[in-house]
Formats: sequence, C-alpha cells, structure tokens
Amino acid sequence: MTKDKKQIIELINEGLSIIKQMNIRSDSLAGPNTRKLKETIKRLSPLIVNDYPLISDILSNAERRLIENGIINAFFFGDTRSSLKILKEFYCKPPRIFISHKSEDEAFVKALINLLRLYIGSETEKIFCSSVPNYKIGIGKDIYPEIKTQFKEYDVFMIIVHSPRYYESPICLNEMGAAWIQNTECYSFLTADCEYDDLKGVVDNKIISIKVNAKDAKDRMNEFMGKVLDFFNMPKPDFSTFSRWETDRNEFLNTVCK
Repeated sequence: MTKDKKQIIELINEGLSIIKQMNIRSDSLAGPNTRKLKETIKRLSPLIVNDYPLISDILSNAERRLIENGIINAFFFGDTRSSLKILKEFYCKPPRIFISHKSEDEAFVKALINLLRLYIGSETEKIFCSSVPNYKIGIGKDIYPEIKTQFKEYDVFMIIVHSPRYYESPICLNEMGAAWIQNTECYSFLTADCEYDDLKGVVDNKIISIKVNAKDAKDRMNEFMGKVLDFFNMPKPDFSTFSRWETDRNEFLNTVCK
C-alpha cells in the first residue's frame, strides 16, 4: 500500500463531502463545488496509480471531462462518485496487525504482543492472532471465514513468525498466501531455530526479515517499529537516542532468543 495513505484518505473524504453538497441534473451548471471536485480528484489520481491503476485512470478521465461547455457531465460525475466510494472501502478500513504463527510458537508471539502494546496501545482490536487470549478467534467461530474477515474489514499489517513448525500448518500457509494475494504490508520474523534457507512459499528467503539472533536484529527491530507506528499514524521517536525503546527491544530479543 502506498506511503501517502493519510493524504489519500483525506482527499477521498474531501471529494465525497463535496459530492454530498451537489445536486446534479442533466443540465446542471458547473460551479465552485464542481471546480473543487475536479481539483480534488486531480490530486488524488496520481497517488493511487500504483495501488489501483484502473480507478486512477477512470478518475483522470472524469476530471478532464467533468465540465463540458459549462455543464456538469452527469456520466463522469457518476464515475467520480462511484470511484470515490470504492476507494473509501479500500483505504478507510481500521488498521489491524495480523500475526500469522504456529500455536507452538505462542511464547514468541506473546512477547511480541507485549512489545507492540507498549507503543500502539493495549486495545485488543488493534491485533489479531489465533492463539493468544483476548486476541484470538472467538469460541464457535470457523477459522477460515474469520481469516477472510480480517482482510475484508481491516487494513492489515501482516507479521509472519517463521519457524520450522510454521510450514507444517496448512492454516499458516493459507494466511501467508492471503497476505501475498492482498498485497498487504508484511514483515517477517525468524525464530532462533529458523534459518533463511528454511523459508519457502510466497514469502521466501529473498524477503528481508528479522532473524532474532542475528547481528543486525536490533537495527531491523528499529526499522520494524518505525513501520508499525507509521501504519497506525502514530508519532515515531528517534530510535537511535530513545533509551526506553532500546531497553524494551533488547528485552524482547533476549526473551525470544532463549
């Protein structure tokens, strides 16, 4: 997903707000709101071209032809309205971290959740995983529809905890495949007993991951937490001088390397 997400959401909401103020008929004259709408979709279109090139093209075409001879073209107005509503569904979902892992690695995941909670808050709706109490699938719910719901209803930041056990689980492999298909934000951790050569599937050993007992683990953890805070639109401290983070990070790494 594009790094300009916050600006994209603002422009989508701005465009829909303008449209609510407009009452369009077949012979409606263009006015200030029409020109504001043109400017909004002109700014929005290039920001979404990498994520949704077809919708970007529709909006660009609509922006050029929205006003013809001083009259609002109802057809292209309709294209604009429909496109903005679709984009709102795509971009304006609440953010959620999805931790894909094998149940035998629950201790690793608990340590990771404890670290995340210190920086994004303890609200349970921010994190989903299948084994840790308060973050797991509810009693009586089928796991596969629940996984599908995560990608449908939330803007997902995927964390995959790779271990030798992970690849023994069809459910884990399905979760990894779903993240790849959805082109969601993704980060990988390798447990202390997992090597890069062990990685396979759509997230393989070419993907940059955090090997928790590697020499570069601390630097990669700094990068990881920066990505998480950006995802939740939260302020990012200077990790190079942030002693609290260094303590929390090192405690996490020491715990999961045992």
